[in-house]
Amino acid sequence: MRGYRDNPQANNEAFTVDGWFKTGDLAVKGYQVPPAELEAVLRQHPAVNDAAVIGIPHPVNGEQPKAFIVLKSNQQCQTKDIVDFVKERVAPYKRVDDVKIIDAIPKSSAGKILRRVLREKREFSSLLKKDVWTKEGVVKSPCQDIVIPKTTIDEYIWRNLDKWPTKVAMVCGITNRSYKYEELFKDSRIFGANLRKKFKLQNGDAVAVMMRNAPEYPTVVLGVLTAGGVVTTFNPIYTAHEVHRQILLSEAKLVIAHSDIVPTIREALKLCKKDLPIIVIDIDDILLEETVSYKELVNDNHVDLSVLKEVKRECDDVSLLPYSSGTTGLPKGVELTHYNVVANCEQQNSELRQYSHTTENDQDTTLAILPLFHSYGQGILMLHKLSVGLRLVSLPRFQSETFLNTMLTYPFNLMYLAPPMVLFLGSNPAVTPKHLEHLTSVTCGAAPLPPADIQKFLDKAPVGELLIKGPNIMKGYKNNDKANSEVFLEDGWFRSGDLAKIDQHGLITISDRLKELIKVNGFQVPPAELEYVLKDHPDVFDAAVVGVPDPSSGERPIAFIVLKEDAKADSGVILQFVNERVAPYKRIKYIKFLESIPKNPS
Repeated sequence: MRGYRDNPQANNEAFTVDGWFKTGDLAVKGYQVPPAELEAVLRQHPAVNDAAVIGIPHPVNGEQPKAFIVLKSNQQCQTKDIVDFVKERVAPYKRVDDVKIIDAIPKSSAGKILRRVLREKREFSSLLKKDVWTKEGVVKSPCQDIVIPKTTIDEYIWRNLDKWPTKVAMVCGITNRSYKYEELFKDSRIFGANLRKKFKLQNGDAVAVMMRNAPEYPTVVLGVLTAGGVVTTFNPIYTAHEVHRQILLSEAKLVIAHSDIVPTIREALKLCKKDLPIIVIDIDDILLEETVSYKELVNDNHVDLSVLKEVKRECDDVSLLPYSSGTTGLPKGVELTHYNVVANCEQQNSELRQYSHTTENDQDTTLAILPLFHSYGQGILMLHKLSVGLRLVSLPRFQSETFLNTMLTYPFNLMYLAPPMVLFLGSNPAVTPKHLEHLTSVTCGAAPLPPADIQKFLDKAPVGELLIKGPNIMKGYKNNDKANSEVFLEDGWFRSGDLAKIDQHGLITISDRLKELIKVNGFQVPPAELEYVLKDHPDVFDAAVVGVPDPSSGERPIAFIVLKEDAKADSGVILQFVNERVAPYKRIKYIKFLESIPKNPS
């Protein structure tokens, strides 16, 4: 941002003399992670399910041990507890000072720890930290510098309009009302022209926008920007006193809102002793007396668009004026220039890109439930995603049933959420892998997200079939067109038949074979997952799970178990142990005890 509007004291406190912005955040040095025969000691800790240790370079000792651990289900543990536990049981030179908690220890089919993979994972993580400190003691991003176009936000968003004019830009997750990109472009220009023509909006004038999330939100914002105005957004649940203060500080010339918010605005205008025009978003709402119809303005095809030629803006002009208290005091107007916002959009197109490029046949979909009046929802979500041709599905507020129904109706590829929503997805039993099957990325901000909540969410994520493509892949099965058509996709990808997950480091964990999947009421149940839980029981030596036909659910899992010597656990105890640790549709209802599990030579 350029600074806080008309607030030199706040600017002095927030900016250093040479232009650095003070975030108000503290950088606290985090734990790191360590080595070898120590695995046996680590596994003795009551919270540790599995462990692996590698050696990493050390400037003084040559090498030092680094441990990777997997916690038991529903266990929470600080790494310091693990360090102290090992410290009490080994000689000083064997101590583990670095511990890393991960989802799974990579192993070969024979159960051997793949230490090379762990070293690569550690090296990959270190790349993110490499060369971030300059000689002046400043932390610099490891990502490459980007070229930031010197243009306005609306010009930036429409620069690729010809690539996706008929793609849906914005759709309401409740009413299914939608706008294509070409409609959004046309409506925003007509709206902007009418703002100048009928309301005499001038370059740099502020327009107050007090709306809930709706498909018309981008038309309003882009319309104001097209008209040369500045958008100052309000929280739609603000009181009249809060609205009155922001109207005065922003010097807003008119107000745009939903009809049910108008009484609050009128009360605020009385406090301000102002009489500003009010435009009502009357798509679903009724038009109140002494207000102007948004619908009539955007449907005015006879407006003279040449009035937009009067608009004079530079990339350094203020575009958005949200109000934020920052770290202290009453809200202050944050002056965001066109260049600020365009830079933020371009940064999301760099190595950090999360979306797939929009093409004739492909378009990612994301959820717009974060408040669009807030910088997180407005910049990161709405403006950037429109600039790259994504489909946004808006919800005015969080309601669990509507939220989940929308996830099924519009399968999301990307989600931008606040911590309570992630916790809801991870802990609510109504959330199934079906809700998450198309999801490739989740971004969470606005508040800290505890690691335990992240894990709960990840546990809900479905596995998928691993597809492989490269010069090393076989040409095909000899004289077997049927088999080839089953394992090769049209674009050359080979279907491995393995069910896998890939983490943020690119580490692939294979969980099962696709053909061995059990389908319970349409949900996928990997036998290996249940076998893993069964083997966690102290009396179980070995286990195998298979699916059997079931008249009501299609299939159901049953387990075959080999008990340890002298173990006396009965099937009821083991069933309870498993069923307390898995989702209802994964529960086992029958166990058969065997002397050994039949296995092939491999």
